[in-house]
Amino acid sequence: MRKEVKMIKVSPWVALLCIVVGVIALGAGSALADEGELLYKKLHTFVFQIKTSKSADAPKLSYGSGFVVNKEGYLLTNYHVISSKVHDEDDNYKVYVVIDDKNYEAKILGFNIIHDIAVVKIDKKFDRALTLKREAPAIGQEVYSLGLPQDLRMAIVSGTYNGVISDGPYERVFMTTPINSGMSGGPTVNSRGEVIGVNVSHLIGSLNITFSVPIGHAMLLLQEVLARKEEFALKNSYALIGEQLKQIQNSLLKELLTSKSTPPIVAGWMLASVPETLKCWGKNTTSKKKQYQAIDHFCHLKNAAYLENGNYSGSFELQYTVLENLTLSSLQFYRKISSVLASDDGLENIFLSLFDKTIQSKYACDEMVIVNPHKISFKIATCFAALTKYQDLYKLHFKAITLNRGNSYLLFKGEFNGISKENSKRFLEHHLARISFDDDGGKR
Repeated sequence: MRKEVKMIKVSPWVALLCIVVGVIALGAGSALADEGELLYKKLHTFVFQIKTSKSADAPKLSYGSGFVVNKEGYLLTNYHVISSKVHDEDDNYKVYVVIDDKNYEAKILGFNIIHDIAVVKIDKKFDRALTLKREAPAIGQEVYSLGLPQDLRMAIVSGTYNGVISDGPYERVFMTTPINSGMSGGPTVNSRGEVIGVNVSHLIGSLNITFSVPIGHAMLLLQEVLARKEEFALKNSYALIGEQLKQIQNSLLKELLTSKSTPPIVAGWMLASVPETLKCWGKNTTSKKKQYQAIDHFCHLKNAAYLENGNYSGSFELQYTVLENLTLSSLQFYRKISSVLASDDGLENIFLSLFDKTIQSKYACDEMVIVNPHKISFKIATCFAALTKYQDLYKLHFKAITLNRGNSYLLFKGEFNGISKENSKRFLEHHLARISFDDDGGKR
């Protein structure tokens, strides 16, 4: 059957308004395209590929982008772009800046793993450098990113500026410019072509959720490099990275120990408060036979510091799981708890046995029983693996389970990557001491 199409009469004024709006929209799109074209012409000759390889003609080990920040041959990029050279103990690789198909060997003059930035220098002078601008655009304003995506050619992409996100010691410009691999280290600029950030990452699985490092951090590093009187010694890199990891640790620990946020309550259990910058989720799961339920409260830091070969540090995650009895007797419930924990231990033992020997040692574990100020007993297991290149820093895995037999058990476990044993003790004591149970909120 053919469908009847009804014609709708439109007022001449409405039709005129639609035409005007359409023309304005086309004009805005054209203006944006013109702006991008002008910025590309103005900036692209100061943005280059930075690669790590055994020689100028050898295949790339890694690559990204960088841009000129001083006429004497200084360029900014990401630390992760040149990290392979930083960790090249046998001096097998070199860093090159590719300009008009010519490879200029670059020296690494400084880096900061907290903000994922680095300064390199080549033996070439430029007639000018890009302008760095601390002042951020207004939220919603157009910004642009330049770089060489996927080892193709120079590209400029546009998006909107959405402010700066703080996550512990990490700060990132939140934007929607669709940056891709290879554009890391390139500039993020405002509509005047002033650099407001350094392209750094995109959120995997998202549609154009991307980030850059606020240019203020890069400006501080550049000032430090230019003021340095002695040549930067790459052989001291591990000591510098260890220093910066300890800065991250101190920042995270301070936030965790001094948080004033409202302590979360999960199924009658009051927990320690956590910083408001943490991302937390909850989940309830009931067993198949509806004998017991698990209530999860999970928090983690979204950012971390890149080290090498896909390894990160300077992060943590926490998980609280309340196991509540629904229909079982006390003895049956206790046995069920024991079987759940035994299964969990098996999975963790497999995980803890997998590690990169170049990054960390084997895990060494210990167990103890403690009673907190609220007279709640815990059995706690801690496992430490030393970060072999960084003195007095460890990966910590821990698990604590309440020993009060009854209808509600609390399991507290997590990981802290890049922490000293002394600070691990402070962190665990602080959190376990604040766990209490509201007797009016449920049976125990």
